[in-house]
Amino acid sequence: MLPNGMPATAMIQHESIASTIPDLWMANPAEVGALRTNVASDDPAYVAAMRDAFYGDVTVEDFVGWTANLHCDEPAAVGIRPSAATAERFGGVTRHYIANNRG
Repeated sequence: MLPNGMPATAMIQHESIASTIPDLWMANPAEVGALRTNVASDDPAYVAAMRDAFYGDVTVEDFVGWTANLHCDEPAAVGIRPSAATAERFGGVTRHYIANNRG
């Protein structure tokens, strides 16, 4: 979760991933109004870059399985709206967690 008041673009611009994520976009967000990625790509280099950028702490096998549940477009407005997390509202949204118990 982003800290209160931080937009997602602040994370995208962070030095650790700033050179990676924009290369994954399949269209100009200003033109299409979305952060468009190719979640169905069969290009091994693109898939590896996508995993490293967003899911670097999971196995390749798990990432490939999870891509079936991803969608290609995230509204661009999501990236510029500051997070509205507050202590009062934190925990007000039901969360689901995926645990890898394969040992």
